[in-house]
Amino acid sequence: LWQEQRRFMLRNMRDFGFGKRSDSLEHDLQEEVQDLIDLIRKGNADICKDRVAKIPELLYAINANMAIQIYSGDRKPLPEAYEFGHIMAEQAKVIDATTGALNITPWMRHLFPSLIGYNVTKKATKYAKQFVDSLISNHKENMSDETSNDFIDRYIQEMKNRICRGDEYTSFTERQLQVIGLDMLFAASTTIPFMTSFILLLLTKYKEVQRKCQEEIDNVVGQNRLPTLQDRQFLPYCEATIREAMRYQTLAPLGVPHKALEDTTLGGYFIPKGTMVLTSIYSAHRDDKVWD
Repeated sequence: LWQEQRRFMLRNMRDFGFGKRSDSLEHDLQEEVQDLIDLIRKGNADICKDRVAKIPELLYAINANMAIQIYSGDRKPLPEAYEFGHIMAEQAKVIDATTGALNITPWMRHLFPSLIGYNVTKKATKYAKQFVDSLISNHKENMSDETSNDFIDRYIQEMKNRICRGDEYTSFTERQLQVIGLDMLFAASTTIPFMTSFILLLLTKYKEVQRKCQEEIDNVVGQNRLPTLQDRQFLPYCEATIREAMRYQTLAPLGVPHKALEDTTLGGYFIPKGTMVLTSIYSAHRDDKVWD
């Protein structure tokens, strides 16, 4: 199932800017960035006041809205996008797949549901499902066979094609579309704000690096427009800074859990079938033999 779904996603997501430059996606992103700048200037009682911003809260709406637009072609008002991003971020804090108590000792949810974050996860999951279901329902009501403006359009059209071909055991179902939406929106609404927060923190600590980045941006972009992907080739110091920050502050230190599908031996260690395997990306990123 996952291979078929993955192929479909990669093939269609490229049309929406995944893995290549997209003028429409870049335009949408610039709109979100401009809204972010306006928010900082005008202030907001909850996340930004007197030009003092809460991080990563300030970034929730922009990232949530970008993912929502790719998935559904819709752009939510700032309060609604912020609420979605905020709830997903709170859930991310308690469901860490490697160190979260809820994953390591799931039985504790029966004894201490609030303490280990089970109630937060339960509430957030219900909210996210309702949110995604509303996006899908709107498409089903308003979609025509001639339109294909976003991922939901493409997926529903594929569902119809499978039915027409008599594919009785198709994996393309509304339930699967919902799961993809949950995965896509959750990941985009949490990882990017968190990583951007780390980058801003490091720039605050290392003033000289911050100054050089600002000088490069001023020389290439100026102060009268927003940067574009076309500027990227002329901003090597900024890109190097971002990449180094991502190495130094590893967002997922133990990566994504995997499971051994059969008995195997790796590096002299026997790994039985069914064993959960974690890779220490953090140790690779902080190896003294490689990095100064």
